Formats: sequence, C-alpha cells, structure tokens
Amino acid sequence: MRRLLLLVLVLLASIWIGLHLESNPGYAMFTYKHWVMEMPLWAASIGLIILIAVVHYGIELMKYLASMSERYQRWSGRHRRQKARSQTSQGLIDLSEGYWQKAEKSLISGVKGSETPLINYLAAARAAQEQGAYDRRDDYLRSGIQSTSGAEIAVGLTQAQLQLKHKQMEQGLASLRHVHSLVPKHPYVLQQLLKLYVTLEDWEHVQDLLPNLRDILKKEEFLSLEKSCYCELITRASLSSDPEALNVLWDKMPRHLHKEPQILTHYGKQLLQQGNEEQAETIFHQSLKKAYQDDALVLYSNIQGKDAPKQLKFIQSLLKHQHGNPTILRCLGKLCLENELWGQAREYLEQSLDLDANPKTYALLGKLCEGQNDYAGALKAYGQGLNHAV
Repeated sequence: MRRLLLLVLVLLASIWIGLHLESNPGYAMFTYKHWVMEMPLWAASIGLIILIAVVHYGIELMKYLASMSERYQRWSGRHRRQKARSQTSQGLIDLSEGYWQKAEKSLISGVKGSETPLINYLAAARAAQEQGAYDRRDDYLRSGIQSTSGAEIAVGLTQAQLQLKHKQMEQGLASLRHVHSLVPKHPYVLQQLLKLYVTLEDWEHVQDLLPNLRDILKKEEFLSLEKSCYCELITRASLSSDPEALNVLWDKMPRHLHKEPQILTHYGKQLLQQGNEEQAETIFHQSLKKAYQDDALVLYSNIQGKDAPKQLKFIQSLLKHQHGNPTILRCLGKLCLENELWGQAREYLEQSLDLDANPKTYALLGKLCEGQNDYAGALKAYGQGLNHAV
C-alpha cells in the first residue's frame, strides 16, 4: 500500500514538473574561459542526476574491488582452518587406531592453520615415539612449547610420560624434575615423581617430597607412605659405615613416628643387628605397649635383659589383653625355662601347644624335659616337633 501511494505521488510530481517546464522551460548556461554551453534546464537536471549516479556507483565499484583482496584472505583463512581441523581429526583417528606414520603426517600437516597447534604437536610426538623416532618426538615437543604460551608444564609432563613409558628412566626423571622446579607444589607432578622414586627405591628423595605430599594424599595413605619411607631409611642407616647414622636418623625423624609400633619394631630390629640389645629392649617394650605384635614380642623375649623378672612380668601383662595367644604363652615358657622356673615353663608351653602345635614350642618343651633329666619326654617332644615341621 505504501509503495502504491509513493508511486502515485511520484507520478503526480512528474506531471506537475512536466507541465511547469512546458510553460516555462528555462535554460542553463555553462562558461569556461572562451567556451559557452547552453541547454534546457531539464536537460541540465537530468545530466546532473546521471553524473551523480555515475560518481556514486563508480565509488562503490572501487570499494568493491578494493575489498576483494580482504574477502579472499578471509575465505582463504576459513579454508585453511577447515582443512587443518580435518587433518587434525584424521590424525587423531589414525593415532587411536595405531597407524602411527599416517597419524604423524596428518597431525603435522594440520599444524598450519590449526587454532590449537599444541594438540597437534603433542599427539605427533606420541606417534613419533611409537615409531622409535625419539629425535622427532623431542623436536615436536619443543615446537609445542614455542607454539603456545604457558605450555611448558603440559609439554614437560607429556615428555616425561612418553620417556618413562619406553623405559627411558633417566630422561623421564630429568623431565619430571625440571617441571617440578617450575611448579614445586603441582599435585600431579608430585604424584608422578613419587611413583618414579618408589620404583627406583630412592627413599631419600621420597623423604624430600613428604612435606608437599601431606596436603595431596589422604591422611591414611600419607601415613602409610611415611612409615614405609622411614622404615627403608632406617634399614639403610643401619647398613651405613657410620655407626651413628641410625641414631641420627631416629633423632631427625618426625616425633609422631616415634609412637608408631611399626616404626618402633623396625628400629628395634636394626638395633639388634648392630648388637645394641639394651636400647633394642627399651624400644620393643615401647612398641608392645603401643600395640601388640607377635614379631616384636619374639624379638623382645630373645633379649637377655638385666631384669628378667621385670621382663617376665611385662609379658604376663600382655596376656591379659591377648588371652589365649599361643605366641605369648610360648615366650613366657621360654623365659621361665631360662630362669629355671620349671613348673611354670611346662604349664605355659603345654597351654601354647594346646592352641598351636608349633615346632618351636615342642623344641622348648624338649629342652625343658632334658633339663629335668626326662630324656624319654624330651625325645617324644622333639619327635612331635619334627613331625609338625615336616
């Protein structure tokens, strides 16, 4: 409706202008130096309109031609990105299917024009490694660092994982340590370093990591790791040429571990191996007070303490909380035998045998019979022990 109304108005205006020009056409005159040009006013008006139109469309044409280069560059960029995405996708598919050579070629071809070149380089590094091309792998990883700002940690971790996967332990350790120097508290880096140090049995470096691992591992997991680490360090210290290394380590150890039965027992074993029975007796006593352990009790009962009655009384106190424990009964029988308490020794040993027919207990009973000149009983006890041992 609006267009129809506008058309009618234009038509009426044209009729009016035509009638007006017919009655009073007028003229236009243009002069330039000695040149003079006259024409009807309507012709000059039409010419002016045509000139304006030519100039306008000429300018638009020039703009269009000037923008063709820019439009071509945009189209070319879109085409490159699309091609790069296609090559990257195909490379990742080939990588997943185990076509290492094809994957590497597609991924590197897709780097140019890729919006995420780091992904291409990391995946290509894996493909190169699977072909045993370690030099190309490292080249791709270096290119990955250069291609993306802030990628050094990701690339370093990837490099370490690839190296360790192919048993390049020294190179993998060096890569992990480098990343660790950049981000000392990075959880994943710490976990990977811990895993590698445990594999290498490098407990000194595990010890160095412990403070930063406390907030990463669960409480129970951390305590288990801490105890395992210090047990290994205690063993190594006891084998050191320095006779004071074991005690120095014990003094430097976190105080809460001095109350851990597992640590106390292990420390006591090493003291025994060094011939320090007096200190070992004290340590086993502390360990058994914290928590009962069969191996700690056996070692404690084997020590010839200065105060045998006190030692015997302490083991008897353990029996109150471990009623019917054949190991405690055997150890009590052994101590009574050593102190020539024949009646008590026989009673404890027979009670132990009722619960557990242990060859060691039979051996003690045979020794007891020998001490009482009961050779027939001793022969019978030794024979029963031998039968159970076989």
